[in-house]
Amino acid sequence: LSGLTLNDDDFSGTKLNRAVLVGATLLDANLANADLSGTNMERADVQRANLAGADLSGADLSSADFSGAWLSSACLSDTTVREAIFKRARMPRLQMLDAVINSSNFREAIAQSASFHQARFYDTDWSAGDVGAAQFYHCRMQHCRFTGTVATGASFTGAKLDHCDFAKGELDDVKFTRAELVQCSFRDATLRRADFREARIRGGEFNRAVLDGARFAGA
Repeated sequence: LSGLTLNDDDFSGTKLNRAVLVGATLLDANLANADLSGTNMERADVQRANLAGADLSGADLSSADFSGAWLSSACLSDTTVREAIFKRARMPRLQMLDAVINSSNFREAIAQSASFHQARFYDTDWSAGDVGAAQFYHCRMQHCRFTGTVATGASFTGAKLDHCDFAKGELDDVKFTRAELVQCSFRDATLRRADFREARIRGGEFNRAVLDGARFAGA
């Protein structure tokens, strides 16, 4: 299926596990509840496709474009994601556990209540998105940007965050419990009732941040 153009086609519920979809074009395709586990989707164009409930676990999504795609309750665990685009994708309740995400664009994506347990992010941009109530439990993040992002009630418990930018973010009720934060910026962010208990904070910036009710015991 490499390089094929399959725009608007209906693959809902189809088993395509371990398929080779390198460079395929699937604009506006219906892949809801499809089995795409282990597929190679490098450079695939999946803009605006419906992938609700789809299983992409173990897939290679490098350089793929999921802009505007619908990924509600989809499984992207154990995926390899290098230089991929998820701009304005809608991903509520997404499962992306143990994934490796490098130099990817999630700007303006909606990932409310998504789970990213133990995923590794490097140079990834979540700016102006919404990750409210998302779980980043024990994630590793380096040089990631959450500028202006809504992350109300999200959890970074036990995460390692190195040079991450949360400037101007809406971070009320966020948990950074037992997290390690190295040179992270919270400039102009709202952090009402944020929980930094037992966190290790090295350097960083809290200039003009709103910290009403924030907890730092043991930090």
